[in-house]
Amino acid sequence: MRRIAICMICILGIGLAAAQTVSLAPEQQEVWAGEEAYWTYVDAGDADAFRLLWDERFVGWPCDLPTTENYSELRSAVDDWFADVAAKGKKTRIEPEGIVVDDEFAITYVAATTTWRDDAGVQNYLYRKLTHTWRRTDNGWNIIGGMCGPRPNSNDQP
Repeated sequence: MRRIAICMICILGIGLAAAQTVSLAPEQQEVWAGEEAYWTYVDAGDADAFRLLWDERFVGWPCDLPTTENYSELRSAVDDWFADVAAKGKKTRIEPEGIVVDDEFAITYVAATTTWRDDAGVQNYLYRKLTHTWRRTDNGWNIIGGMCGPRPNSNDQP
């Protein structure tokens, strides 16, 4: 009887997780692919590919910075950020919270969870909420604006 109850709880949990999955229209999937590429490039340390995601008119508010940055400031900071990610073995998992596509522009709302182990081997978690404004170009979608902040009520470990 106990095994049946445990199986039912597992099945219910899987069903609830599947019900929370965001269903994306084809245009939204196209923009979301840019978000996935963003974090794939970060985790892989591919700064050159990462830099291609950005529009030259970009202005945004990066994580942990007191002011906004423009395209040239962002481009110059990438190498230091990627070195930190590599040194700490950070990996980020993202989930779409919402995507709006309107002709030439799209806005993504992203829940991001970054994990890494510190020097003592303790697992660390960083929970953030991100938004990017993407602009459609002849070469696909590019980020023209964005903002990052802590994600409240994210104290539970995944």
